[in-house]
Amino acid sequence: MLSILTNGLSLGVARMLDRSQLRLERHGARLASGWRINSAKDDAAGLAIASRLQAQRRGMDVDLRSLSDMVSLIQVAEGALSSIGENLQRIRELALQAANGTNQMADRQALQLEADQLIVASRHIQSLTEFNGLHLLDGSLQLQGLMPLSISELFLSRTTNVLFRYAQLKQATTTATPVGSLQAGDLTINGKAVPASTAGALPGQSTTSAWAIASAINQAGVDGLTTKANAAQLTGSSVVQPNNGIIAAGDIVINGVAIGAGNIVGAINTKSGQTGVTASLITGTPILGPPLQTTYTLVLTADDGRDIDVSGAGSFGLGDSYATGSVTITGPLTEGGNLTFGGSNPGSIGLATSMIVGTAVGDPVPVSLTEADGYDFNPDMSSVDGAQATIGVMDRKLDKLLAIRVRLGATLAALDARRNHLATSRDTAAATISRIEDADYAEEMAALTKENILRQTALAMAAQANAESRRLLVLLLDSTNLKSR
Repeated sequence: MLSILTNGLSLGVARMLDRSQLRLERHGARLASGWRINSAKDDAAGLAIASRLQAQRRGMDVDLRSLSDMVSLIQVAEGALSSIGENLQRIRELALQAANGTNQMADRQALQLEADQLIVASRHIQSLTEFNGLHLLDGSLQLQGLMPLSISELFLSRTTNVLFRYAQLKQATTTATPVGSLQAGDLTINGKAVPASTAGALPGQSTTSAWAIASAINQAGVDGLTTKANAAQLTGSSVVQPNNGIIAAGDIVINGVAIGAGNIVGAINTKSGQTGVTASLITGTPILGPPLQTTYTLVLTADDGRDIDVSGAGSFGLGDSYATGSVTITGPLTEGGNLTFGGSNPGSIGLATSMIVGTAVGDPVPVSLTEADGYDFNPDMSSVDGAQATIGVMDRKLDKLLAIRVRLGATLAALDARRNHLATSRDTAAATISRIEDADYAEEMAALTKENILRQTALAMAAQANAESRRLLVLLLDSTNLKSR
């Protein structure tokens, strides 16, 4: 149908031109950016998959860097152990030379001097070998959260004992409040039984007092253990003291001892030699009058850990009260330094069957005991027997050193395998991301060429559609001319 108002052919061509323009813009953007997905509308599902893969790939990059750092750390340690091994070999050579019975004393002294210097050098290597501030061979290394490999176990002090030992001293401590008396068998500390608590001869030193419990623990004779009875204390409420703080004889009784007349603090402290309890006052805020009054808080303290049993002090904010001190138990200062509690009823004094782990105290320190104790044995070149013993010690040390280096080598092999696996996984993830996100230039150029051809064709058709309207005008003009004739 021919119409002036609506040119259907022109409208259809315009619609095709718009679509072609959008496709041209999309293919042009891909060619310009190199990405197949430039916005979520290009491929929403592909964008989601690629984003997750990208996060995994970047995580693998970080893991690879961490593994490289760990490899470097172990290589530093292994290099130090190699140097120590050379020193051990040289000491063994000196011991073989000293085992020769023809050596004079001066010869042996020269051999001993060199061996001693090699020991000092080896200890120096052990104490100063570090990576990024972490000491590797002194037993203090703690690695957490890096990867599921027992790296830190390679460097624990019990492992490095086989070289030249440094100790990381530790000490554990805990505080318990007694809830009853202690019977024989109720409590063991580090495997040693604590005897029953016994009352003291002075007031307040009952079998349940901190004083008695601490005395019983000290009697157990646990090596390196220290036990202290902490002060028992009673603190009253803040009150205005009656009668200006003056009490009559016998008004207040502490630990069974009647307090004499006088100012309450002075009267209690006068009897402290019998009760073991001292008194003090905390001044409160004045109360505006009239009359002007001041509040005071009465505090009773038994410094030696005995109990406090007071009656008759109600008007001074204490009433009939009872207080028990606490006991602080501190473990031995050793490499382990742990406290282990057991027994049939450790809860009687507020403890549980468990281990209190010691914490490091100070820097690692060199120790020099006997090989039988697991410590370093210093070479002895002073006699044939000493030299032969040194040969045996060096042989054992070299064997143990070799075992450590073998473990380090196995760990390095495991780390290399993990690195290769991560590198392969990372490359696979990168290739997958590329297939999803990257533009295929051959495909995009072909599509762009096609769209250009279609666009040119559509433009030609648009010109043809516009010509139809002109033809209709020609038809009208021709009709008008015929009528005029």
